[in-house]
Amino acid sequence: MHFDFSFLLCVVGMACALEGIVWAAFPEGMRRAMRELVQQSDNTVRGFGLAALAVGLLLTALGRV
Repeated sequence: MHFDFSFLLCVVGMACALEGIVWAAFPEGMRRAMRELVQQSDNTVRGFGLAALAVGLLLTALGRV
């Protein structure tokens, strides 16, 4: 098995595009979310990050089946 760098670029590009869509479509909502985020404890933010990581890994695994 070899590392597919072009696939990695596509995945990173798609992630950036999806993030950009949210910021472009809902700029005030994203600002509000960021203000609320900075008020959360480190453990809360870490928990959300780990949950997002788990969901991302699960979706990746399901997509590879």
